[in-house]
Amino acid sequence: EAAEDPVKIAVYGSCYSRAAFNSQPYFNPDYKEKYKVVYTQFHSNTISTMSNPIEYKEAYFRQYNEAEKGFIQDDFEKTFFQKISQSAPEFLIIDFYSDVFLDLAVINNKHIITGNYFLRGSQYLYDASGSVEFINRKNMDSYLIQWRDAVERFAAKIKEYLPEERIILQKARSIGEFYSKSGDRQKFSTPAEQVDFNNYLYEYMERYFLQLMPKAQIIDVTNYGFIGHETYPDGNSINHYEPSYYKELMKQLDHIVIRTTANGYKVKELIH
Repeated sequence: EAAEDPVKIAVYGSCYSRAAFNSQPYFNPDYKEKYKVVYTQFHSNTISTMSNPIEYKEAYFRQYNEAEKGFIQDDFEKTFFQKISQSAPEFLIIDFYSDVFLDLAVINNKHIITGNYFLRGSQYLYDASGSVEFINRKNMDSYLIQWRDAVERFAAKIKEYLPEERIILQKARSIGEFYSKSGDRQKFSTPAEQVDFNNYLYEYMERYFLQLMPKAQIIDVTNYGFIGHETYPDGNSINHYEPSYYKELMKQLDHIVIRTTANGYKVKELIH
């Protein structure tokens, strides 16, 4: 049952952070007894978030549900900070999956949108192909110059809406193995070198962000030995974990909320 006065959470990231707030048995079926997710910006690269808005044309994305269309529209119209202001979360959880993995589409040399699966699954880029260029990790030096500029501006602006102590960095890592349905450990087909490269980039971005926001809180589930599981509800991948990962994430979040609200606010609801 939902709590009468839950802790309000916003998420800027991916399944690394957002999947913990899912009532399916695989994740955390009782999370609504403590938390309410008041806003999610899903699969948006920070370079896109901090760029110029562009018109959102719903006709290209009618195959998606209302929540997914909302993610696309926010990425196009750059309304993240407006939505944070409106939803007034008590804590914001951030992960850098989208910055590590997702390419960017530059429209007419002045608008940038995230090349997430919503965009790739539409006709939008085909129709705009004459005016589109792409930014990706093939030129890492150039990409990181743009990323550092964007994340510096992001960090400065988000502090206008939330104190640093209420911003939580969810550390993310790709994984090389998963449990099969029979319980055996198996390797993903992704080369180990690619997994390592992803994780070096995660580490670099997380360290850079924490230099900008030294008082931010940290959820770190990277050293527990968790791997993937073939039964992950949205598909097995190097970025999807076994159920214990999401339980541990929620446990660490509970501790952060308790420490941050040391006057006892909502502590009874969190410890049970």
